[in-house]
Amino acid sequence: MLERMAGAFRVIDRQVYIEGTAGHILIRDAVDPDNLCINPLARHFGLIKISDRVHVNIKGEVIGGKSACINNAGFEIHSEFHEARPDFNAACHETAFPYALMETSSRIPLLAGTAAASGIERHFCPDTEAEY
Repeated sequence: MLERMAGAFRVIDRQVYIEGTAGHILIRDAVDPDNLCINPLARHFGLIKISDRVHVNIKGEVIGGKSACINNAGFEIHSEFHEARPDFNAACHETAFPYALMETSSRIPLLAGTAAASGIERHFCPDTEAEY
């Protein structure tokens, strides 16, 4: 399943559905359905490998795989789907390039602000992660 997850990132990259890193895929762990795998934050979709995946529990706590920041807002939204619907095995989300561009050019955290307005607690990556 992890091979397919890595392959899905490459398909999304090749089809130019997104610009680089603006999104995520969250899949249910086939061995332990209470755990999930997600891509690390700020890793270009065209470069993601199986070893890049982050293994998390339903609370979003890293329990294995690569220890890296994840898209907390995306995790919160999709983990709710996974918790409510045991038949859901995967969710994919992408952020439209124009929206991400507006956020970058205005220097206003639109994506984090939108998540916070929805009641999702803000989590910030350490500066060393953000510089990557």
